[in-house]
Amino acid sequence: MRNNSTKKMVFAAVGIAINIILGIFVGGLKIPLLFMDTVGTVFTAVVLGPLWGACTGALTNVILGVLKDPREIPFLLVNLAIGLIVGFIAKKRKFDLKTAIVTGIILSIVAPLIG
Repeated sequence: MRNNSTKKMVFAAVGIAINIILGIFVGGLKIPLLFMDTVGTVFTAVVLGPLWGACTGALTNVILGVLKDPREIPFLLVNLAIGLIVGFIAKKRKFDLKTAIVTGIILSIVAPLIG
């Protein structure tokens, strides 16, 4: 049992690292309206569920707020919502191309509203 939770924590930590690395990379390229700092959140939410996805997203923004810019912290609400939405959809439906497209459309509406 403990080994399983350790694997989940490591997976979530890798998701956070992916978010931070891709966020810094895309930010460095100055590509407008491309937010890759949620890729790890999405992967974690699909594999581990909505709670782990939400925690991964929220912790990403807290860490970025401490390391980079405190203005990143309020955006944890966006990343948290992405983790919850993707996690619940992945839990209820088979995650195929159609589901991914519909989820992307939902996120393209919800995330900017929260942001």
